Amino acid sequence: MHRAITCLVVALCAVGCERTPANYGKAVTDGLQSIQSASEFDALFPDAEHSISYYTGEYGRPTWNSEAGLHGRYIISLQVYITFDRRGRKIASQQIPTFVLVEVSSIDLQTRATRYNPESELHFGKAKWREFVESGGDISVLVAEPNTQDPIPGFSKIWRY
Repeated sequence: MHRAITCLVVALCAVGCERTPANYGKAVTDGLQSIQSASEFDALFPDAEHSISYYTGEYGRPTWNSEAGLHGRYIISLQVYITFDRRGRKIASQQIPTFVLVEVSSIDLQTRATRYNPESELHFGKAKWREFVESGGDISVLVAEPNTQDPIPGFSKIWRY
């Protein structure tokens, strides 16, 4: 019995013990190269934030996240379920990416509370993303009449983009 428990601990450690902060950084770097939509996102939005949620896989499925602000009022995001190589440094596989565009309606600068316009929330997939990328990031590909002239006060203080 003791030998079986030892083998289980060694096996679990082989899967997750190398999920360190240093390896996390390497996985993010690799993701920007190996996940096509993340690479395109980064090219369109050089100041975008990229992260991996549930990196260890202990509490949820590892998920690639990219997020950027547009025109001082919109936030576009990308999410992709991913898996890693044994060491947790490279993306081994990825699912189909999903994209979301939301419009910020107001920001309370004291509390940093952000309100969104639920009617303008847009979920889209690879086909619409391809169109958006080929347009060079023209928001009118996603929104019929985008408000690009009226930024939300405080947007740049809350969103670093």
